[in-house]
Amino acid sequence: MKKTAIYLAILFLLATILVIYAPKEALSQTVKAIKWRIQSTYSPTSHVTRQLTWWADEVNKRTGGKITFEILPMNMLFKSAEAFESVADGVAEGTLCSLHYDAGKLPEGDVGWAPCIWTAKEYIKIWTETEYLNILNEAMAKFSLHQISVIGSGAFPLISNFPVNKLDDFKGKRIRALGVEADFIKTFGAAPVNIIPAEIYTALQRGTMDGIFWPVYTLKDYKFWEVCKYVAMLNIHDNVEVDLYFNLKSFNTLPKDVQKTMKEVGKELVGRAAKIAEEMNNGIVEEAKPKGVNIIYPTKGMERIFTDGAKPFWEQAASKSPTCRKLMDIILKVKAEKK
Repeated sequence: MKKTAIYLAILFLLATILVIYAPKEALSQTVKAIKWRIQSTYSPTSHVTRQLTWWADEVNKRTGGKITFEILPMNMLFKSAEAFESVADGVAEGTLCSLHYDAGKLPEGDVGWAPCIWTAKEYIKIWTETEYLNILNEAMAKFSLHQISVIGSGAFPLISNFPVNKLDDFKGKRIRALGVEADFIKTFGAAPVNIIPAEIYTALQRGTMDGIFWPVYTLKDYKFWEVCKYVAMLNIHDNVEVDLYFNLKSFNTLPKDVQKTMKEVGKELVGRAAKIAEEMNNGIVEEAKPKGVNIIYPTKGMERIFTDGAKPFWEQAASKSPTCRKLMDIILKVKAEKK
């Protein structure tokens, strides 16, 4: 009897401990939820930032709240032009910013910006079904960075304050272009200028810049239809990437299941964002017409000359490094499979 009483007392004590301390442990785990900051280089209402928000919410939900993301507006922690270095230094855990801006440091980030390099369908396959992202991350690791996904914006026509009815109309015009695309538009007599996104509207408004190859949705989201009355559907790009990347050391500290979820949702984001962009852009073209925006569709011959003229610049992009060559080989292989 005495032993039984002692045994029951021990069981009662253990049960009491569990009742008292279990809720506190659960609360402790909740308090320790990981909180990360991601600064977007783009407007909070833009398509790409909206897609970033979807990704962040989805990762939070699928990890059971293990990680939360605060989406910060442009320039809050660092200037947009300093995103690459700032994330590498750990000023924020991540950013949504195109690697295109940092091609001088990371030429691999410029390969996907080679003019007329892929269609939307090819773009999705390259980023989700090949080693493209893994190879790019090998180059990014040298800067202590790690890319998770890309957000496509659909077609990039020329949004301008002048009409383009023939390729000679580019001559002497100041067009925003960076890297390989800048060299490409020079072949048509245009003068490339480098202006950060936050200053584009003002430059177009003041006439210090004549046009920009940017997504259709920016007519509405960035109010470009207020300062530009021509859109030439001569697409220099189709879903070039806006890159979602993080500090590599910070990423490596995350639990493996959280890392896995970030990547899985990132893969879904590629196709999701491209599809939404295409549907949205088609609608915005129709919205722009009553606002006095002239939509110009190039002839097949003009389009062919434009596209064929881009092909020599694919080699230029590939020649920047051995890793650039690997990335271009993947792109060309996917393009060949289509035929």
